[in-house]
Amino acid sequence: AVPHDAADLNVRAGYRVLVPDYYGQACLVCHGGPKGDIDMTGYPKEGGALHDLGGAISITIFACCPRSNPMSRLSIFLRLALLVLTLGAMTFGTNIYLSQRLEKNSTAIEEEAVFIGLLSDATAAQATFGDVKYWLTDLAVSMLVNSENNALAARDTLVGQLDALEPAAPARVAAIKAELGELMNWALLAVDAYADDQRVLGNSLTAKARNHIRVIDEEMTALVQTFETLALEKGEQAVTDADRAARQSLILMAASGAVGLLFTLWIIASITGP
Repeated sequence: AVPHDAADLNVRAGYRVLVPDYYGQACLVCHGGPKGDIDMTGYPKEGGALHDLGGAISITIFACCPRSNPMSRLSIFLRLALLVLTLGAMTFGTNIYLSQRLEKNSTAIEEEAVFIGLLSDATAAQATFGDVKYWLTDLAVSMLVNSENNALAARDTLVGQLDALEPAAPARVAAIKAELGELMNWALLAVDAYADDQRVLGNSLTAKARNHIRVIDEEMTALVQTFETLALEKGEQAVTDADRAARQSLILMAASGAVGLLFTLWIIASITGP
């Protein structure tokens, strides 16, 4: 062991131990011969032989620890107060971040619930339109007042359901309402023609009504598919956001814990050190 002057150890008195390091077989690939040849790293070889001295490992053992911790300038009370404030700020910041992530995820779930509700309403409206078609067909065949009343009641129910869906899809719902009005007009005119024994006119009017039925079926199907797609997208977004929030929370808590531990150890070292 070689004693060192304090100035040589950056204001630290202590001892430095040198351990010789000899060339092994693996070392000679780069440090062996022939001397001057370029090794695999692009540098010339030293020409060393097996068991030649290749260098030394330096180990310095300090006799004491200098008062280099800047915290040592503060009183113990101030150091402890700084530790408490720092840990509290880290905890508060972590909670704020997690709260924001949870709020964002909650918003996505609420939006998904809205579109699921719209999808349910659109599906119900589609079923109600099936009732309208059934009673109009029954009316054309039976020409009963009861069938007409049921068709009109189903029409009114469908209009109410479309009113509820209109804010979410105004253009499509408006188009369905317009087609529904035309359908009812031609269908009822066809019934009147059949009642007057005008079969040819009735069939012509029924054909016009069927064209509107086809358009409404297409629009209703598109409306249901639109809400279904939006509901699925929001659901996937909610799941993705939840997974991301969980991962980020774990990383944030681990990082906060590590920083808090290191800062705590630093404060303790400043208190217990010389």
